[in-house]
Amino acid sequence: MVLLNDVVHFRGETVALYATFKLPSGESAQDLLDANTPTVHVEYATPANQIVIILPPTPMVRMTNERFYYNWVVPDNAPMTTFNVVFSGNIDDGITKSTQELIVGNPALTTKQNFLRYGPHSFLARSRTYEPRISPQMPKGTF
Repeated sequence: MVLLNDVVHFRGETVALYATFKLPSGESAQDLLDANTPTVHVEYATPANQIVIILPPTPMVRMTNERFYYNWVVPDNAPMTTFNVVFSGNIDDGITKSTQELIVGNPALTTKQNFLRYGPHSFLARSRTYEPRISPQMPKGTF
């Protein structure tokens, strides 16, 4: 189910997937993380409850000692569904995994550029207007 704060991505879009590896205490895992092992794969479940991997395990690119990313281009034939993005890495000789959801929707359902429509009559979220923001001004006078 799509929620108001979910971001809907579209086929052909490049989506940046980020992972930060930390210890349960919140400290950086950079000293215990095997920097060659962080990978990402994307999967989804079919109506018959079969798991289909649309992106096989792929190495991620290092940004900092503990943060990695991968730019995934949503395939043109990707189903419009909720995908499960799985990040994994080897920390202290043990596999650590984390997941996040990624929604791929139908751009044909978007009828106005300021509204995202999902379904025949439902407007989920109104985007920001495209008018430029006025930069804040300092108060006039002497200081």
